[in-house]
Order: sequence, then structure tokens, then C-alpha cells
Amino acid sequence: MARETKAARDRRYADLLADYRNRSDDLNKLMAIVKGLKAQVEDIPPGTYGDWIRAEGRPRVITDPDALRALLEKHGLEVPTKTTKAPVVVTPKPR
Repeated sequence: MARETKAARDRRYADLLADYRNRSDDLNKLMAIVKGLKAQVEDIPPGTYGDWIRAEGRPRVITDPDALRALLEKHGLEVPTKTTKAPVVVTPKPR
């Protein structure tokens, strides 16, 4: 099997980055559409509509991070933190 040349590798990376950026943009557009649809669906009262059933799920109980931080600081405790992995940012090269 032949080794990949630097030019071929760079082209493959460029194609991968372009595909990633395009699919990310498409996903963001879809997420905006879904957000608008979700707001409209929340206004529909529970019931059966054609082949679809609109019902209410159970609310989740989650920890309020701001309240937890305030409580820890009130008692003089250090707030535990962790560093996350840096996000991948793909932008076109300026021309």
C-alpha cells in the first residue's frame, strides 16, 4: 500500500473540515427550526390530534449550580471546578 503524500493528507483534512463545518451549520439551522416548533407545540393543550398524542412528561429535578455555588461560598468552602476539553472551531481561511 502506498504512503499518503503530504498534499493528499492536507486535501483530505481540508475536505473533512469543510464537511464538518457544513454539517454543523445545517445542524444549527435545524436546531433553530426545532426551537420555534417546540414553542408552538407547548401552546397546544394535551390530547389526541389525528395520529399524534400531545401529553405532559414528568419535570426533572436538577441541581441549581448558582445556588450551590452561593451555598458553598457562604460556608467558606472552595467551589470544585474542572477544565473541559476545548471546543473545535472550524472557520474558512480569509482570502
